[in-house]
Amino acid sequence: MSSQASTTQTDKKHVAVSGGKKRMAKTTAVDVTLTAQEASYGFVTVTAAAKTVTLPAATAKLNGADVVVAPVGAFNTDVNIAGAAAFGNGGATKDLATVVQGTAGHFICDGTYWYVVSAPTLA
Repeated sequence: MSSQASTTQTDKKHVAVSGGKKRMAKTTAVDVTLTAQEASYGFVTVTAAAKTVTLPAATAKLNGADVVVAPVGAFNTDVNIAGAAAFGNGGATKDLATVVQGTAGHFICDGTYWYVVSAPTLA
């Protein structure tokens, strides 16, 4: 990957968070669909307005996966699940979470559903 910023590519790196858990990090200025690997201990920073982060469909292989999504700027970021699946704690109709500026959204998969753990609003 080039070290130059780009609006058409994403950059990957690793970051350590409290507790020492190593997370794959992705910075993006475009809509992005996370792979299963990226969804396992992922950290996504979004650097452009009106972008969407799509989590992979929940599967047994993703049991325990967690992702943190953080907009970096004066804008919100939408998070949804591939296949238009609903969040497990949002009821059958809650398929979009909005992470508001200045916060981070935390999402965890139990192998059947993705759950919103903190920050965003469900719609």
